Amino acid sequence: MNELLRGLEESEADLSVSLSYLAGTNVELEADELRAAVRRAELILATGGDPRRELDPDGRAVASLAADLDGPSQREQLRT
Repeated sequence: MNELLRGLEESEADLSVSLSYLAGTNVELEADELRAAVRRAELILATGGDPRRELDPDGRAVASLAADLDGPSQREQLRT
């Protein structure tokens, strides 16, 4: 893990995205809940044009997905 973190620090990647991804790999989500949240985010993308376009981390679809998947249980999993 230390090597991975060192590599991230040395790279020019956005650390917040990389660290969020790493933290999120330990959060368990119900499959149905995840699929529904992704579908809603895709609908938001589709209403704004091409649903396959690159995601904007500050965009409505990403914010919607994050809000749908956020909850006390998920936050507790991130703390442990």
